[in-house]
Amino acid sequence: MHAFGARFLLRAGWISLLVPLLVAAAEPAPRGFRVWSSDWPKEKKLEAANVAVIGGMAVYGLLFWGYGGHTFQVVNERWFQRDSIHGGADKLGHAFSTYVAAMSYGAVYENWGYDRREASLYGALSGLATFCMIEFGDAFSRHGFSFQDLTADAAGALWGYLRRECPALRSLVDYRVSYWPSWGTWRGYTSDCISDYSGFKYLLAFKGSGIKALSSTWLRYAEFHLGYYTRGYENQDWCHYGEPHRKAYVGIAWNLSDLLKQRNWRQAGTFLEYYQLPFTYLHQGFDLDR
Repeated sequence: MHAFGARFLLRAGWISLLVPLLVAAAEPAPRGFRVWSSDWPKEKKLEAANVAVIGGMAVYGLLFWGYGGHTFQVVNERWFQRDSIHGGADKLGHAFSTYVAAMSYGAVYENWGYDRREASLYGALSGLATFCMIEFGDAFSRHGFSFQDLTADAAGALWGYLRRECPALRSLVDYRVSYWPSWGTWRGYTSDCISDYSGFKYLLAFKGSGIKALSSTWLRYAEFHLGYYTRGYENQDWCHYGEPHRKAYVGIAWNLSDLLKQRNWRQAGTFLEYYQLPFTYLHQGFDLDR
């Protein structure tokens, strides 16, 4: 296969794995929906789901992430300092991943019959448990155990819990990721899109629809963004982005999620609560290192 085609399929495959997680975080499904056809009680389903996901991740880590190949070690990765490993972008990635997991687990548990509060709590705990397992596995690999990563995971799980429990918060602000493959990824120097931090941006989108004074005006469809990203930290792209540097930015955009939901495209609208399409916003960046 042509190299460009292979890279495109790999990226498309990564996105296709992300979409079901985001769709699962939608509003509870219609009555009669079942994640599987088993007559198990909801408690047994919860246990089985956690064993399957966490156990599956552990097996994957043993096979592909080098779990068990190193004695237990703790590393200090620091936070958002310029000389930290990814300038802090990886910490926002950890928080976002755990947040999506907590929302997804919570939606599934509610569909299984748990009330909203129980589903929110158990969803957050399941999301955190999944990423705690990853951190524990990392401790026995070349990566090492990172308290910073674990703290970011806990923050993401808490954010997921608060989002499900506080409708006003969910209507006001989204935590999103935007991704466009970095220079090195496009050229095939790496196929690890999940760790392609030079392609990610992380942002909070404050929505006019969540502000009562704006909810009946056209400004309900407007958004204000606060974002952060880093460039040049990955080995494959330093020659393109220059010295490692961190950027913060502010931006404005239309709330595409609400627009789609109003037209009954609920799954697409839910997806855009989590993912900011590239080139759909105006922004001004501020280099924190130059």
